[in-house]
Amino acid sequence: QAAVAIENARLFNETKQRVQELSVLHEVGQVITRTLDEERVLKTITDEALRSVRNANKVVIHLLDTSGEKLEARALSHRPGLSVPMRGLLRGQGIAGIAIEQRRAVTVSDTRDDPRFVDTGTGLRSLIVTPLMIGEKVIGTLSMDSYEPRAFDSGAERLLSALADQAAIAIENARLFAEVRQRMEQIAALKGFQDNIFASIASGVITTDMQERVTTFNRAAENTLAMSAAQVINRPYQEA
Repeated sequence: QAAVAIENARLFNETKQRVQELSVLHEVGQVITRTLDEERVLKTITDEALRSVRNANKVVIHLLDTSGEKLEARALSHRPGLSVPMRGLLRGQGIAGIAIEQRRAVTVSDTRDDPRFVDTGTGLRSLIVTPLMIGEKVIGTLSMDSYEPRAFDSGAERLLSALADQAAIAIENARLFAEVRQRMEQIAALKGFQDNIFASIASGVITTDMQERVTTFNRAAENTLAMSAAQVINRPYQEA
């Protein structure tokens, strides 16, 4: 009976943890689908990770700068009462450097027993760092730490890795959207510039697309043919 009770309790705790992980991932997924605001998504990820892992003191997202050599802190969540500055890192520095180089999550159970950890006087005892990846390209890291040794189990590492995947997707979506918006603005500016040039030409200018529909009909053409642009734009030029 004791064995059955212990196994049931273990299964219950494991199921409860998995449900909590799925709930967190669902919440973050909802935010990602609702907004293309990169900063909001990243802060939601650090907030949810901190809320879900009881022993965590701080969760940080670092992104590589344009040179690819420096990790800049972009989102930070911490327990109340802590004073935590937004610090940057060099790409090859400490555990973050190992996670980036090996392209996998790295867990340190006790920093005092791990020579890979670079002690900067923060008092950290446990640490998980997982890379943010788009395909094979590393764009940053997601890290979680604690002042307690052996604070994180495999569930915490699994959750952090899943959140890192979501963060990478959100960042890529936001960047693609920004690129498309910039291209559209450039196209609109060029179109306006072209329209101004055509409007200032004294000769009548008419242009068509590959389907022979009229796309440009400047003011001089309107005066010469006694027709307005509205009458001919988007119509086949033979008909117009």
